[in-house]
Amino acid sequence: QLLMSAGGAVAGQVAGSLLAPTPVRPGLPKVVEMPDPVAQEMVRKTSREAVEGFCNESLDFVYIDGDHSLASVSFDLVAWWQKVRSGGLLAGHDVNCPGSSEAENWGRSIQLALNVFSERWLVDVWLVPAEDDCPWSFYVVKP
Repeated sequence: QLLMSAGGAVAGQVAGSLLAPTPVRPGLPKVVEMPDPVAQEMVRKTSREAVEGFCNESLDFVYIDGDHSLASVSFDLVAWWQKVRSGGLLAGHDVNCPGSSEAENWGRSIQLALNVFSERWLVDVWLVPAEDDCPWSFYVVKP
């Protein structure tokens, strides 16, 4: 079930927060627990360079804020999804760009890529509202 359309309209319920989402489909976790302590590493490379440095199903959390073109977002979603372990999160930014002109609105490409990804992998995409109640970020929980 998709939580957004390629046209930018939000359907269903929007997650209230990252740690306490409101599931749209029964059976989804209400709380995502991460291991303690959480190991983290900042990687400053292009996505295509960085993804090669990680084993499949080795990461608990990936946050993508890269090239916003449809081709690049589609690549990032599939490439990094393989690196996330079951129960982990794949997240990203700029799913919605309110106030942007049509030419500057990166969100449309990201929304389209997320819709295709959601249908292909049969996963829900959760939106995370910011202070202005606008969902700038998204996340997906890997089954």
